[in-house]
Amino acid sequence: MMKRVSASFACVCCVTLFAAILMTASLAFAQGAPPSQPAVIKPGDNLVVENIPAVPAAIAEKANQYGEVRSAGLQDWDPVKREMLIGTRFADVPEIHRVKMPGGDRTQLTFFPDRTGGGHFGPKGDYFTFTKDVGGGEWFQIYRYDLADGTVTLLTDGKSRNTGRSFANNDNRIAYGSTRRTGQERERRAGVVCARDVEERGHDVDVAELEIAHDQRLGELIEDDDDQRDAEPEGEARRAGT
Repeated sequence: MMKRVSASFACVCCVTLFAAILMTASLAFAQGAPPSQPAVIKPGDNLVVENIPAVPAAIAEKANQYGEVRSAGLQDWDPVKREMLIGTRFADVPEIHRVKMPGGDRTQLTFFPDRTGGGHFGPKGDYFTFTKDVGGGEWFQIYRYDLADGTVTLLTDGKSRNTGRSFANNDNRIAYGSTRRTGQERERRAGVVCARDVEERGHDVDVAELEIAHDQRLGELIEDDDDQRDAEPEGEARRAGT
């Protein structure tokens, strides 16, 4: 009986001693381990960094609240009511919003993954035109937005680069430079100029396609055509496309 008790006691002592050794080793390892390092901003591989201390990620996160700012820019006044179009960003890209009264809330009108801009009311304030590209490619297209129902209509061909919009006085015509003839980006100022009536829907119909010089403004084309229209006697046949 004494031998069994002695053997059991010896076994318990060995287990206790082994546990104590493991605990002591764990404490020693914990005390000798370096403290955890805070997260830092790693410079890009294209930068050569010398003698510059690491920038903690916490500083970048704190500074981000000052870097993520937005502004609102006036795009156009409604020609009939005391309303305006503004451009501002609430997500990733600027969109067009309408403000209906002084000090009033803004109402977002366009919702696209790409930035929109150049909002310009029609002469009656029932629609506005704007420009937008896809994926930042800068092949801008011109669109019409109907305020009555929010319908968006593509006015250009969807393939060429269209810039330099000019607007006729008191009617629905616009003129713009386009690369639609050759597809070459350089043509947009010195080459073909497309003019069309914004009221035309469902297809891209050009009112005129003209060659202009480098120093001629697109707006002059519409103004000159306005003068010709005023000088024509009523009932006389006008040239095709006007």
